[in-house]
Amino acid sequence: MKVCVISDTHGLLPENIPDSDVLIHCGDFTPHANFNNQLNWLRTDFRLWLEKLNRPTYINFGNHELLFEKFPYLVPPLPCKFLKDQQIDISGEKVWFSPWILPIGEWAFMREEPQLDLIYSQIPDNTTIIVSHCPPYNHGDLTIHDDKIGTKSLVKHAKRMKKLKYILTGHCHEGYGSYKLNNINVLNCSLLNENYKLTNLPTIIEI
Repeated sequence: MKVCVISDTHGLLPENIPDSDVLIHCGDFTPHANFNNQLNWLRTDFRLWLEKLNRPTYINFGNHELLFEKFPYLVPPLPCKFLKDQQIDISGEKVWFSPWILPIGEWAFMREEPQLDLIYSQIPDNTTIIVSHCPPYNHGDLTIHDDKIGTKSLVKHAKRMKKLKYILTGHCHEGYGSYKLNNINVLNCSLLNENYKLTNLPTIIEI
């Protein structure tokens, strides 16, 4: 099965999405706008984009999804599946979705490291793919200011999962690319660069 993975589109709806059986978005998909404008965007542009994709689409939240954290009941029905702190089966792979990041201001889905340790402790040992908006520390998390914004707790818990193959992530736009955490493939799939320009290509994995 071919899986297309993207992250950090921030309201942009790229047309160059490669053919795949499934699409996964690692978070930060909504535009910079007030809640009313975001809701209108979800009902119109985003819905049309999803319909054109015409494939199963699984979406993780990121820190820009304030609407989904504060007012999830306002979100209209859409042809995709939003997931948070839960595992699903995709073609036999056990895939866990996690929106959390370390605090960086007044955003959504943020917790301090001790709380993240507790959250990640809930991830089952049989997990084979983690979709995490926050990268693991020291893997695709280095900003242009030389700050590492990944979480050490994710590194800790990834190491206990003996079947884990991939961590699919984003959040740090300038961290786009492929990394290794022991035998785990860490893929930062951010499509926007640090200047919020759509420059990076979607990531394809075979499962």
